Amino acid sequence: MPLVRKAALSCLGLAALLGLGLRPAVAQSSYTVTDLGMLPGTAQFPSSAGFGVNNAGQVVGSSTTDSFTDPVFGFTYDLTSTFLYDGGALTDVSAALGVAVSGNAINDSGVISGAIGNDAAYFTTSGATTLQQYPTDPFFAFAIGINSSSQTAGYAYDLNFNEYAVYWDADGTIHPLDIVADFASAEGISDAGTVVGFIGSFSDFNQPFIYDSVNGVQSLALPVNTFGGIPYSITKDGSKITGATVAFDAGSGGYYYHATSWTGGVPTDINSIGIGSIGYSGNASGVAVGLTAITAAASEGFIYTGGAMHTVDYFVDAASPFSAFTVYSVSDTGFITGVATNTTTGQQHAILLTPSTATLTYPVAIPSGVTVTPVGKPKYTKTTKTWLQTFNVKNVTASDIAGPVYVELANLAPVTYATLQASLGVSMAVTPVGQPYVTVNIGSDNVLSAGETGTFTLSFSVVALRAGTGFTPHVFAGPGRL
Repeated sequence: MPLVRKAALSCLGLAALLGLGLRPAVAQSSYTVTDLGMLPGTAQFPSSAGFGVNNAGQVVGSSTTDSFTDPVFGFTYDLTSTFLYDGGALTDVSAALGVAVSGNAINDSGVISGAIGNDAAYFTTSGATTLQQYPTDPFFAFAIGINSSSQTAGYAYDLNFNEYAVYWDADGTIHPLDIVADFASAEGISDAGTVVGFIGSFSDFNQPFIYDSVNGVQSLALPVNTFGGIPYSITKDGSKITGATVAFDAGSGGYYYHATSWTGGVPTDINSIGIGSIGYSGNASGVAVGLTAITAAASEGFIYTGGAMHTVDYFVDAASPFSAFTVYSVSDTGFITGVATNTTTGQQHAILLTPSTATLTYPVAIPSGVTVTPVGKPKYTKTTKTWLQTFNVKNVTASDIAGPVYVELANLAPVTYATLQASLGVSMAVTPVGQPYVTVNIGSDNVLSAGETGTFTLSFSVVALRAGTGFTPHVFAGPGRL
């Protein structure tokens, strides 16, 4: 046991001067967060999510309503319904139409694509149009994307559970695409009727396609060193396609999706944070939104703008109670919708992000002049079966550092930080993202004065200590979201 403790200390016991500065302190753009709330009801686990948004900021999504207990098996589960958010109010679309509907996207006329029962459909709160089923042995269909003329694109199943990529005219006429594959789906449709989707395989990677009435079905080009992919959306004017392609990671030996944007048919891998990402939607200005895997255990919504990818937290004021964003849709006017967790209530709510002119500030990276060193040896606590290690954070410069002061524990070993028993949170607005961080105790004046030493204490599990736990400390100081 003593040898194990010495091995751990050899990792923890190195004084560290911080490396290069990691990021600017001011965001170039920001968003305000509107909580769209939920439909009323008695759900056990109330929640909601926004799926599609149009240029007017109308949102289609899903919300829990009531709970239902199965009279035979006794299981209780929550029921959901499609909502329309418009002008600050939620409307239960299913209740308005008197029939259960599922919605996915919304055009600028407020028309929603989705399904009614087993039929693909488009609808508003005042009426619905069902779309033709697959012509042979029809079973189920769903309209995913919709354009300004209420043409829709999606998929249709036959009774043998074969899945086909299709699109529909506004009058409901179905057009199966000429694709021979294990399965296929259309995901989006432009105002000119250009369709994007994927050709699926049970034994290989899915392949992206683009269709128009002149050229038929064509393969979409892939970025270098990628093996397949899925385009999830196309802009109204057809200028941008957003999705994901499959890349091989030589370090881990695994395959990961990378968010990808196509302009004029030319693909660009826009993944730049985390180990992988998926682009769900993009607009004509080149903004893309989606989900990135920060670590193997943590995902976060991203916004790609100005040629750079950041987590949503980067663009949201630190005072907002919302975090853990997933974003699904962005309009040409810049509205974004998705879902986020209210850190006060713990509930997940549909949200609307609205572009703002407000300037956000962030904690600034302190590149040098601060040392992080352990104090003595780790102390074992029998009741919690953890090891406690206190660290000194010393300002060795001649200048004061205004707080709060944080230490980001980058590259914490083992691979995940699950063995760290307590931290303030996970960094989402600084690089590298997805790292645990702690607040340094610098006294009531909230200043780490020249020559002053602050402290923080880490609690590690026994497993982590035996494995040998080290990290690269990054020091940040100042107000804002880390």
